[in-house]
Amino acid sequence: MISPRHIRMMTKQGFISLFWEELAKSRKVDETTTHEQIYESLEGEYYAEFNQRRYANFESFRSNRDR
Repeated sequence: MISPRHIRMMTKQGFISLFWEELAKSRKVDETTTHEQIYESLEGEYYAEFNQRRYANFESFRSNRDR
């Protein structure tokens, strides 16, 4: 069964909102956490669930995020 978190990751807006949430949470613990580290973590989680990447790479994610 797919978790609500993974269902959220299936949409562009859901993935992006999780990205910002995870970045904020991580930076409370370690302020040096980078955007790319959070992206790769979420991408790994997405791949583990769906056996494919959501975005080709960080640059692709970033350009989609900023549209």
